[in-house]
Amino acid sequence: MLESAPPDAPRVTAFDPDAARTLSGRPVVDGTATRPTTRVGRGTVVFAVTLAVALVVGVSLVLLRRGPEGTDVRAMAPGDCYVETDVVEEDGRSVPYGTDTPCLSISPRIVAVVALPIGPYPGEAGFDQVVADRCGGEADIIVAPTSNTWPVGDRTVVCIALPEV
Repeated sequence: MLESAPPDAPRVTAFDPDAARTLSGRPVVDGTATRPTTRVGRGTVVFAVTLAVALVVGVSLVLLRRGPEGTDVRAMAPGDCYVETDVVEEDGRSVPYGTDTPCLSISPRIVAVVALPIGPYPGEAGFDQVVADRCGGEADIIVAPTSNTWPVGDRTVVCIALPEV
């Protein structure tokens, strides 16, 4: 036989649609439904801030360290023509960069690329002799090593013929 609850006991029902509920669906004990507080640890905050700073610095370095566009004329071959895409000022000289193009009357053309031997810096007179011997009088622009780039291995002289205008 079932025992009945005392008459002054609160009546418990399986489902009371008007009763306040927690987010999990359980009845509220004190009468108000509140979201449980979530604590984020100091380590998580430090990690998130460090990650954000590293990301910003990384993206900035990639964007700021962009090099010149195109190919350095010192890496081109005699007879190559190019469209100039960039010019880098390097130790008092201008080094053109470009993309390969079919040789047209409007395209600069590489006349000669001369790799000089290891030895003492030849100076202006030495470069004039190389240009006279190798460029055949066609050189409108000469890209040559400087006294500062020679000790670090820059040994390439490039003769460039500009288009007739």
